[in-house]
Amino acid sequence: MYKPKFGLSASYRMDSEPNEIISQLRKFNFTSVELNFKYIERHRPYVHEFAEVLECVTCHLPHSAGNQPLTADPMEDAAILDRQKRHMEFAVSVGCRTFAFHLGNVCGQTLDQYWRRSIDFARQLGRMASELGAVVGLENSLPVVGTAKVARRFLDEVAMDEIGLTLDTGHFWSILQEDEFGKYRENPRRCTDEGAQQLNALCNDMAGTVADKIVGIHIHNLRSSDWLDHQAVDRGVMDYTALFEILRASGYNRTITVELRPTGDWSAFESSAEYLRRFMA
Repeated sequence: MYKPKFGLSASYRMDSEPNEIISQLRKFNFTSVELNFKYIERHRPYVHEFAEVLECVTCHLPHSAGNQPLTADPMEDAAILDRQKRHMEFAVSVGCRTFAFHLGNVCGQTLDQYWRRSIDFARQLGRMASELGAVVGLENSLPVVGTAKVARRFLDEVAMDEIGLTLDTGHFWSILQEDEFGKYRENPRRCTDEGAQQLNALCNDMAGTVADKIVGIHIHNLRSSDWLDHQAVDRGVMDYTALFEILRASGYNRTITVELRPTGDWSAFESSAEYLRRFMA
């Protein structure tokens, strides 16, 4: 049954106490929230309130500034996994059962070089999640879950119920501007109508191809003038009508998290929430 759990990333208002965020969510019948570790640490005495009144609490696991959790040295993977295990255990203690995680490229390596290591890392992450009664959604980014065809192949080879996809609807702009080594390249379609059509097509293709593997969605928009991401959902490059048709057809019933750049008020969330209400069950 199509019944997604709409929510907000608490990073939008880091200074807001849980009860204030819950109050805003309830205005729109939203039932989920996503937390990062800075928010959990800042509001530790009250974070449990989310799990007490919402249907789903997600945690965004920490990652490097370049979305590259792994280093160039495979010998460091065990220590990296151990750190993520501690993060997951801590988040589960405050009610989180779903995780978002970036498994981006080690810059300078090709997909073939990165593939087997990424499979092994994801499976170990899945085993840790299984022990905690949780699931992990790998965010779509190059190389292993960047495009629909490769993401399908990767998730099928991992073959674990605890490992799926966190579909970030705004990540596809980076895919159009990176080469196979994860390095920036200028794209002539940037900030054009043709580029906008391509971004929407990539997003919809991903949703349709891996629908059964999506465990969470980050939704935001890209500013038309420069493709700056994490803008209010109701305006920008992305048109989400077709995406929600795909989600409804697949019976999607997990989280859809509004992910926005921090601001001083609630206006960007409120306009996003008003826009998304048309897609509620």
